[in-house]
Amino acid sequence: MRDHRCLAAPSRAMPSVNDDPAATARAWNRVINHLIDVLIGYNKKLQRCSRAPLFGYVLGYLGMTETQARLSLHIHMLIWAKSCPTLADIRAAIA
Repeated sequence: MRDHRCLAAPSRAMPSVNDDPAATARAWNRVINHLIDVLIGYNKKLQRCSRAPLFGYVLGYLGMTETQARLSLHIHMLIWAKSCPTLADIRAAIA
């Protein structure tokens, strides 16, 4: 049986927006920057590619952070990969 005491409780992993909105924004920014570094291979702090991207060569990305009704943050993100299938490829695969 695993010992999960070392894992932070979800309420402690990210500060509550009600408790400290600025701390929540800083923590969220660290999470998103790490996500971009891992998925896209771009380190925003260094302003350069840091590793091989998970999705292959990325032409661009766009993300928008929003709050839900309970004030938790989430992101919607589009990633344009060079090797992604075209619309014609997708339609042919579905047909």
